[in-house]
Amino acid sequence: MCEVFFLTHSEGLHNVNLSWNPKGEEFLWSPATQVPKKTAPDTVVYDYGMRRRALERFTNGLNKYLCPAVPSDIRFSGHNALIRKPLW
Repeated sequence: MCEVFFLTHSEGLHNVNLSWNPKGEEFLWSPATQVPKKTAPDTVVYDYGMRRRALERFTNGLNKYLCPAVPSDIRFSGHNALIRKPLW
């Protein structure tokens, strides 16, 4: 089983992160793939379509390479996804 977290972010946190680790912040702050969070518009989350496509690519690879005979059970909790796939 694995759990996938899609990080939330805000402009204030972005500015703090720029002072701590500007190189790492390049990966976290990507306005082209982020949209305002529905319950907290000052916070951004990764675009829902992008997340769905990323999970699809991940589970396709999981099904193809690690355990093709066992279906994946994907459960969404808020902004995260829990992927259950027995490997034995």
